[in-house]
Amino acid sequence: MTALDRLCADTGMNRDVVAALGPLGDDRYAELAAAFERARMQRKQELRAATENGLNAVPRLLRPAVRAVLSA
Repeated sequence: MTALDRLCADTGMNRDVVAALGPLGDDRYAELAAAFERARMQRKQELRAATENGLNAVPRLLRPAVRAVLSA
């Protein structure tokens, strides 16, 4: 699998859309894929932290149930 294919698979973007970036080398596509993955992981961590912070407004006994609903 080429770096372009990996980038397309990771982002869900069409190959034509990614190719519109111009003639990039395999190393540049790999950098983009890595940057996308880092951004996705950071967003996931930030969302988890925001959810936990928001649960402070919920009574402690109800938090597990609310957490289960939010994660479903």
